[in-house]
Amino acid sequence: MNRTSCCVPGHGPVASLPAVQSYQKFLAFIQDSTTGAFKAGKPAEEAAKEFKLPDELKEWFIWNPDVVKRGYVAWHRELEADRKDKRN
Repeated sequence: MNRTSCCVPGHGPVASLPAVQSYQKFLAFIQDSTTGAFKAGKPAEEAAKEFKLPDELKEWFIWNPDVVKRGYVAWHRELEADRKDKRN
């Protein structure tokens, strides 16, 4: 994407480059915090309850704990699958 590009999602409004970049930051933050919780042996649901939205994303992100929980559960599932693949 460049500065004049837009992203047309499957739902919701057309997104600008800054909106896409904010979403990517959110996903990276969820990935990093989920990975840390996973390595510490913490269940996804418990880790999601402890989630703190970074200040830089507070204006952009519509806070919804269910979105965070789904993200943690999905990433946890992927990390568990990776762990199993590495054992085999």
